Amino acid sequence: MKSFVLPSEAEELLTPREIEEWCDLLDQLEEEPRFFRWLEENNPGILAEFESLMRNIHALSAQKMWRLADGTPGTARPPQLMPGTPGSASDRTDWRVWLLLAGRGSGKSFAAAQAVRELLIGREWQRPPRFALVSSTLEAVRLDMIEGALLQVLGPLVERYNRSSLEIFLHNGAHLKGYSSERPGRLRGPNFVGAWADEIAAWLDADHAPSEDSTWSNLEFATRADDNGTWEPRIIATTTPKPVRLLRIIDKHDDFYPGLVDDPNVVLTKMRTHDNLGNLAAGFAKRITSRYEGTRLAAQELDGELLDEIEGALWKLDTINLMRSDLSILNGPVGGYHRVVVSVDPTMGDGAVSNDECGIIVGCIGQDDKVWVLDDLTVKGPPSKWAQAVGEAFLKWDASVVLAEINQGGTLVRQVLNQYWNGLPIVTVRATDGKRIRAEGPAILCEQGDVKLACSDNRKFQLLCDQLMTWDPLDKDKKSPDRLDAFCQLVHHLKPAVARQRIESDERLYRNARGRARRQRRPGGPNNPYARAKKRPVHKRPY
Repeated sequence: MKSFVLPSEAEELLTPREIEEWCDLLDQLEEEPRFFRWLEENNPGILAEFESLMRNIHALSAQKMWRLADGTPGTARPPQLMPGTPGSASDRTDWRVWLLLAGRGSGKSFAAAQAVRELLIGREWQRPPRFALVSSTLEAVRLDMIEGALLQVLGPLVERYNRSSLEIFLHNGAHLKGYSSERPGRLRGPNFVGAWADEIAAWLDADHAPSEDSTWSNLEFATRADDNGTWEPRIIATTTPKPVRLLRIIDKHDDFYPGLVDDPNVVLTKMRTHDNLGNLAAGFAKRITSRYEGTRLAAQELDGELLDEIEGALWKLDTINLMRSDLSILNGPVGGYHRVVVSVDPTMGDGAVSNDECGIIVGCIGQDDKVWVLDDLTVKGPPSKWAQAVGEAFLKWDASVVLAEINQGGTLVRQVLNQYWNGLPIVTVRATDGKRIRAEGPAILCEQGDVKLACSDNRKFQLLCDQLMTWDPLDKDKKSPDRLDAFCQLVHHLKPAVARQRIESDERLYRNARGRARRQRRPGGPNNPYARAKKRPVHKRPY
């Protein structure tokens, strides 16, 4: 049997129609598996060459059909084309970051892969270009970015693919390398001409603002190569939206650096899942329409809408604005404060990106009988680091007590603090109520104006405010943030009677509900399916 070899001039020799016919042939052969079994038994080398040929044909078909010969869109939709190119939804050519905010299955990954191909192949490079591929984990880089999209789009342009190191080498000298948000420090050394950042809202440090030390900031610093002054570096960012600080700072009036969605230097493109239903399974379209249409989840996951406020969050933006105040008010007409407390929600991790922070919130009672939050000194690191920060906060604010939760760590928390700061007055608390119940009391106090944030500018408590507004107590997959836990613990300590009032009410309702359910499950109860209700004997009065 003759070996199949793809000629180097195939892209020029084959018309889009011929490429489409090759793809139809492959589909027919896949429906008849005996042909491939025969090849595998008689000549496995020929089968490998045939499969490689068909992958290249598929890639050529995608390239040919993506844009027509005159550069106008073919199978691509205008939002899928790079800004500034013919047929694109945006005519801006001065962009550094192109953010594709899109629903699931909308075609954002394929659009990004095509953009990577056009960036690396569309010009003559004076130096071999280096390109970054970044996702939440290395497995996501391999499965979703490289093998799920790039290899299908690049096809015959790939000279070598190293699966273990996540490296792709193209025939023109371009080098693509995979990185993850698990190790953001790996992005400090390289020098890239561009990058594709996938599912950035799912990165481990997505709750960091773009101006903070994170995977995104390291990627921006690393994307700086200019190819001898002839190139402006580009970053393609794709994600399904989530309310994380990387995309948007929740408080739009904050003077902090904006998220990517509100950055005027970022070209934002939105895509909906419904726009790409023709390329998705028919059953999928029917199910998501009937099950999720009209819900907040559909607006986020299908329509690509970034929802500012979390449904079910106990703190809203209006409440946060009511809480903001100035420290000068506390020292002025109010007449000072007393009972300064350092509230600590410890962590036993080693300070890696995936570990929790140690929430350290300082507060007091003002002469106006309100709870005033004085400082947020939350740190991430091993016990030695947060123990040092707790002692420094105690001295800085001349506190009267350190309030430490011991749900995790037990007596170890007290031992760690005493090891670095001997003699600290420590009060340990053990949380017995659920997260939501503990947070409801402080949330009501905040709505009533009994809790104030002593800040001269909005930046001081921005991370705490974001956690308050984005924590959904009904979302069991998301842990309550450590700043929020330390904050609620502080309010409970300084105003125990008022904060407990709602909790005791909820507990009483809970106990009553449990009692009713228990009585109904008894044999003969109305909701007991396993026992028949015995009819009480009817005693007739004799006449």
